[in-house]
Amino acid sequence: MIPWHLTPVPLVAGVVLLAAWRWRARSWPSAVALAASFATGYAAVLESIAWNPASAQGWLPHLGVMAAGAAVLARGPLAAHVLLRLAVGAATAWILLRKGATAQWDSTVAAIAAHAGVAIAVAGFWTVYAIRSEATRGYVLPGLFTLSAGGMSMVMLGAGSASNAELAAALSMGLGAIAAFAAWKREVVFAPAGVGVAVTLLVALAASGHFFLEDFPLVAAALLLLAPLPALLPMRRPWLAFGAAIVVVGLTVAMWGPRTTPADASGGCGSEYDPYAHGYD
Repeated sequence: MIPWHLTPVPLVAGVVLLAAWRWRARSWPSAVALAASFATGYAAVLESIAWNPASAQGWLPHLGVMAAGAAVLARGPLAAHVLLRLAVGAATAWILLRKGATAQWDSTVAAIAAHAGVAIAVAGFWTVYAIRSEATRGYVLPGLFTLSAGGMSMVMLGAGSASNAELAAALSMGLGAIAAFAAWKREVVFAPAGVGVAVTLLVALAASGHFFLEDFPLVAAALLLLAPLPALLPMRRPWLAFGAAIVVVGLTVAMWGPRTTPADASGGCGSEYDPYAHGYD
């Protein structure tokens, strides 16, 4: 089924990018476009965005805005950027997992390890992918992230969460719009700020899938987050990077994607088990 309700997602990304291109902006457009388009997709899937959500899932669009703001305002040497990325990762882990720390894990050590893993994943992938974000052609990284988010959507569906699958699809559509715009306007770059928003949202979705769904293994999350790595190689033929990513994402979806039709797998967005339904009382 075509998710027509997500049609505004690439449109919002395109409008932001077009306006920024007219202003000749360079560092912030991809980050703002991705955060805005994901928030639009979230509102389309779950009908509204709460300013003070009572559930962890409700904080996902806020995490995108937080990452965009932190990335755009970042200044100073690389060490300062890495510390800021660790702070964003720590905030992401705390927001998503703080209830699970008492409800799911058997020990404080396990809870701390889970929080630290999410924080390190955000900072690590953000730093690694940002290294060559401006050295590669503008469409390469967002295009590869598009594949990762699309694969995550399928694995979420296979794990039985239709709403999270749609959120990952919205992220994929926003990234795809950025890649298409960068292919059209060759001077557009996917700046480190855009990388930060993409990584933060991908890790947040992967963490929610792994920690709160039964059939979303850590290896699937890791493979999807590692799929864009070929972009770091000094390739003259970007299609090689896309080919490698397609193989990784395809194998991941084949192993952990949906085994039945989407309607049978999810049971419908309204009736599926929502691991975030608890509040933070």
